Amino acid sequence: MKTSLRVLSLASCLAVLLAAAPLAHANSVNGTVWEGASVYPNTLSTTIPPASFTASTTFTVSGTGNLFNFQSGTSSNLVTDPTYTLLGFLQSGGDTAVLANTGLAGDSINDDVFQFTGTTMLTAGTTYTINHDDGAYLYLSGNGLTNALEINSGTPTSSIPSSFSVSTTGYYTFDLLYAEVNGAPADLNGTLGTLTPPPAATPEPSSLLLLGTGVLGAAGLLRRRIFA
Repeated sequence: MKTSLRVLSLASCLAVLLAAAPLAHANSVNGTVWEGASVYPNTLSTTIPPASFTASTTFTVSGTGNLFNFQSGTSSNLVTDPTYTLLGFLQSGGDTAVLANTGLAGDSINDDVFQFTGTTMLTAGTTYTINHDDGAYLYLSGNGLTNALEINSGTPTSSIPSSFSVSTTGYYTFDLLYAEVNGAPADLNGTLGTLTPPPAATPEPSSLLLLGTGVLGAAGLLRRRIFA
């Protein structure tokens, strides 16, 4: 009986600790697409799209490292997607994308605006470069930055490099806006740090002490009730 009680108590403690442990974050980039100038301005706005702008479709890209290698159209120095479609643009760089509205997968990407959001690790003093055609804006938050506009390049018609750096090493949330509004080819690639989710938060010592006290108290109460 005593052995069974001990096993039960240990199992209960383990279950409580596991329940209290923080969950791992999914390593992914969330994407949104607005199709057509009638839905989103044909010239890319520096303002992050409000919720009132109804998106045409959403998608999630999962992986690690440099996830921004999206290329499409006809060009001698690009990995090409001859069909110049939304799904082809996302997958032409070897990335896998899951579109929430698969009916749009075969649509032309021209006159589309993309938004990519996620978390990345950036190193102070390192120069990061995003190559893009048409328009791109990059916002960063974290380590003293709040929606800081790091790349402000809204109107090019051919592929150009846009670079930025940060003064503090750490995790940042990013919001990358990209417009494809001038026909093939489409180009969005380069380095945006290490796309790895931040580590799960570690409970403070006071929280662990409180949790341990509660577990011991529950075990003692259970023991007294069984042997009463």
